[in-house]
Amino acid sequence: MADIGKAIIRVPKAACGEMVEVKSLITHPNDTGLVKDEKTGQLIPAHYVSSCKVEFNGETVYEFSMGPSVSKDPYLAFSIKADKAGTLKMTWKDNKGEVFEQSADINPV
Repeated sequence: MADIGKAIIRVPKAACGEMVEVKSLITHPNDTGLVKDEKTGQLIPAHYVSSCKVEFNGETVYEFSMGPSVSKDPYLAFSIKADKAGTLKMTWKDNKGEVFEQSADINPV
């Protein structure tokens, strides 16, 4: 699974002071630990995104807790007020301790 942790963040253009909907997706198997491998018959160990933190210009604006019931390649959408330019940084952590980061610029016009 070479693409694990690959993330996309989409931020639409917005006028200064408007709310924008940020959409994100991270490539992750999100295995529950309850499914058997078709070839071996063995349970696939649990491996899922357990949290996501969203920071704007270094200030935490959202924190999400997740569990194994979240689908493969978790998708998150949330709103943020675009009242100044800056960098939106998202950090995902999984139950095996892996950490994945992605950033996007917000530039209100």
